[in-house]
Amino acid sequence: FYHAKYHKLQKLSESATTVLNSFKNNPKPKLKISDLEQDLDLPRRTIQRSLKTLTDKAFIQKLGAGSDTKYQLVF
Repeated sequence: FYHAKYHKLQKLSESATTVLNSFKNNPKPKLKISDLEQDLDLPRRTIQRSLKTLTDKAFIQKLGAGSDTKYQLVF
């Protein structure tokens, strides 16, 4: 299990890794895109694509919908 997660982690893009690290370094358990925009020097669309990748690879979980969507770490 952990070997597979580590392998997926190694294949992430630089921006997805940056977004993932922001979750690890942030005291809030759940983050909105606006929270990530404040913390990172990345365009909103890049953050959205990174969140989609991280959600698809089960690193984070998407909660809610629309403007109230939040994300949290899975592991």
